[in-house]
Amino acid sequence: MCIFSDITNTKNLNHQLVESAKFASIGELAAGIAHEINNPLQSALLYLEDLIENDESDINERTKILKKIELANKRIRNLIKSLLDLGRTEIAEKEQSKIDWIITRAIELVEANAKKKSIQIEFYIKSKDTSAKVRWQEIEQVIINCLMNSINALSEAESTNKVPKIQIIVDREDSIEQNWINIIIQDNGPGIKESDINKVFMPMFTTRRENQGTGLGLFISKKIITDHGGDIEFNPYYTNGTQLRIKLPI
Repeated sequence: MCIFSDITNTKNLNHQLVESAKFASIGELAAGIAHEINNPLQSALLYLEDLIENDESDINERTKILKKIELANKRIRNLIKSLLDLGRTEIAEKEQSKIDWIITRAIELVEANAKKKSIQIEFYIKSKDTSAKVRWQEIEQVIINCLMNSINALSEAESTNKVPKIQIIVDREDSIEQNWINIIIQDNGPGIKESDINKVFMPMFTTRRENQGTGLGLFISKKIITDHGGDIEFNPYYTNGTQLRIKLPI
């Protein structure tokens, strides 16, 4: 006797859930990105105004100004491309990707929000090879979710003497059975209550209900990482804030 189960609807619902969390992230990032785009845009306009008003005859000086305009426009182009990539709705195939490149993209999207709240982001790469076969758009979404959680926790914490800081560390862990990429994201914020540590990955659980927290970010992140054959967990013994570890198989 053979029993067949049609899981099409389940897969479609899972995909819709991931998309909902993704667009919630985009909404949260939008204000910071608009500000980040405005800065290079204003710079480019000032340089153009200078070129129009002052007939610069020195070729070298003219080239220097044009280079600055080019850099400003490339910054705007890269930010918009990153946002469009994040908003893609099709299910991507796994491809060999450098995890440090994915994290750098994610930092570019959240750094405006961090700067606005005087939060430092530090990124350390402890291995030359951080390549893994992943759906990089999904891993980027996980990193953004985790970074935004840290940014929100630090900005909403009661004032302390500490400089608010987020550290990201990427390393390899090689063994006979399986090689892994380890990603550690830690902050010096208020940390997670002991009573909440086992609930954080549950759907709809949030401590930010009053601040429009959806309770989907970490639930979706857990699902994405386990679908990649990896693991994601908080370190319950970390006392300087919050420490999250993501393991991805190589």
